[in-house]
Amino acid sequence: NKSHSAAYGYISYQTAWLKAHYRAELMAGILTSEASNNDKVFTYIKDCERAGLQILSPCVNHSARSFTAHHDDGDAVRFGLCGVKNVGSGAIEAILEARDKAGGSFKAAFDFFDNVDFKRVNKRVVQSLMMSGAFDCFEESRASLLAGFEAAVNAGVRGQEDREAGQTMLFAGFDETSSSVSFRFPDVPKMSISERLQKEHDVLGFYLSGHPMEERQEEVAKFATAPVAELHRITRGTEVRVVGLPVDVKMNRTRRGDNMGRARIEDGKNSVESVLFSSAWARSQKAMKSGKPVLVTGKLEERGDELQIRVETVELLDDVRARSVEVVTISLGVDELHSENLLELQRQLVRLNGPCDTRLMLQLHSGVIAQLDLPFSVNPSPEFESTMKTLFSREGVVSIW
Repeated sequence: NKSHSAAYGYISYQTAWLKAHYRAELMAGILTSEASNNDKVFTYIKDCERAGLQILSPCVNHSARSFTAHHDDGDAVRFGLCGVKNVGSGAIEAILEARDKAGGSFKAAFDFFDNVDFKRVNKRVVQSLMMSGAFDCFEESRASLLAGFEAAVNAGVRGQEDREAGQTMLFAGFDETSSSVSFRFPDVPKMSISERLQKEHDVLGFYLSGHPMEERQEEVAKFATAPVAELHRITRGTEVRVVGLPVDVKMNRTRRGDNMGRARIEDGKNSVESVLFSSAWARSQKAMKSGKPVLVTGKLEERGDELQIRVETVELLDDVRARSVEVVTISLGVDELHSENLLELQRQLVRLNGPCDTRLMLQLHSGVIAQLDLPFSVNPSPEFESTMKTLFSREGVVSIW
């Protein structure tokens, strides 16, 4: 026992010293060792954030195989390529070799496709890297990259085969006519924050570059008693309403054998623990497991040094929003409407059917605004807002009240 105590004590001392003086290096090593365990990676990343240690997104130009420490602009840890789903060791080696071949970094997105060995890097690897944000160092948006990556892979393969066969472009010696310049990714509207983050979550197992609640802060203000950060000001035992995304949802059994649940509710900036006893869990587990923002109602309690909510009810935020909204207004200039847009607008209004009336505010050339009540009822969801923004290629098309 004494020998074990001495050994563990010494290791604890060493680890504490490293965490105090070389935190970025220590956390990079820990994250690398747990790269295949999403839950542990998420836990350690949250620990880094609480300590003010920045987590940099994966990057085909800057990431190594492992997580690495950086001190260029404060202490940070760069996400390793090994932490991206579907990206195996063979693909990572091929990417690092291609990067060296390209002079230490890829100058443009297509430079990656022009140099990487597609015998070891397949389309699924490329897609996963794009979804994770590993191509954000280039000027193309994630939507544009994902829309054109298959064509880029095919063009890259053809170019490499031509070079192997001894064929060269007429002006291959000039950068301005190289394939990296001639290939263009399609010009498509950017993804919404929620769509971008969901794809990121699919390949990392958590949200890294942002949070889905970022674009729903108006609903936090409208439906919540207070943001999570301000709950400490509320008297314990008071009924509160909290809006957020349920994460780390777990089911346990009580001593009596009943099912109960726990989850953290994140509002984009902070989180609070929630506990659901058997009856509340039976009513609410579907909403808590949906992966969508919810409105949680319950009693505010204190457990040790932390606040928690003893949950009574959980509702999907989209359902609460749809119930509280009466009219959806689409504001457009007369020049934005033409036959193709009108037909697509009609299709989308039919597809996104729901309980709310729809109104069109049309600004004419004279400056007069014509108000038209449309014969469609819609669901005032984030998907509806995103669809209208994409259709008319701009923000601020929709207002909901």
